[in-house]
Amino acid sequence: MNIKMKGLIILIATIIVLWLGFSMFTNNSKEIPPDTNIPTEEVDNEGKKTDLIVVEKPTQNSVLPSTFEVQGRARGYWFFEASFPVRLVADDGTVLINSYIMTDSEWMTEQFVPFKKTFTYENKTGAERGNLILEKDNPSGLPENADSLTIPVRLSSSLNTGNIDVKVYFNKAMIGTQSCDNIQSAVTRTIPQTLGVARVALLELLKGPISSENLSTSIPVGTALNKIEVRNGTAYADFNSKLQNPGGSCNALAIRAQIEDTLKQFSTIKNVVISVNGQTEGILEP
Repeated sequence: MNIKMKGLIILIATIIVLWLGFSMFTNNSKEIPPDTNIPTEEVDNEGKKTDLIVVEKPTQNSVLPSTFEVQGRARGYWFFEASFPVRLVADDGTVLINSYIMTDSEWMTEQFVPFKKTFTYENKTGAERGNLILEKDNPSGLPENADSLTIPVRLSSSLNTGNIDVKVYFNKAMIGTQSCDNIQSAVTRTIPQTLGVARVALLELLKGPISSENLSTSIPVGTALNKIEVRNGTAYADFNSKLQNPGGSCNALAIRAQIEDTLKQFSTIKNVVISVNGQTEGILEP
């Protein structure tokens, strides 16, 4: 083999090696496509499950007037017998609406079906926020078939007009000679209708009875309410240090009864936690 032939073979081999190296580099640099078998759920910026249900009204964090409209569209399988459940739940756990939405359109389809309904509610607890919950109808009751869309909303303060009656609890005259024989007696106070009615009722309690009522209070003079919150059926009432030394176990029981009875008149309050400057341990214990 002459020199020219050897040189040609070497040149061809070099070209082949360079071509193979370039091909391997370009193939490795290509973007790996995503695994299309991984299930995904289409969710927009407001957390809506847009491939299943879309709510046009109300929007997230909007203020719901006492009468409002829910409008949107959902896949046919979100319905059963042309309807699905709807609830409006305040942050304190109060269910303000427990109803349903029914469509007039054909719902036995996998396509989107329009829905619209007007609701009315009364916000008697003073809660400022809540959740509108649209549930997939699930006649089977099986958890794997359940689904829902939750829209956080602000609740209307349209009830801040007029007056309402609340009860406050004081002590009747003692039976016998023991202060533990105090019996709670409710009196009515008429106050402006307002959000935070539990707070206003406590403030009326702290004012004490009027002379014509012939009642007494065990709550020490100068006691002030720092704050009150109602969460999931429990009222958390915090007072200043005047409440810390009530003057005996019987007096402590009477104070606790006055506060608890005043708060438990509201259907949304089942339990009461009393604290002094944030401390609950040893407060109003006999």
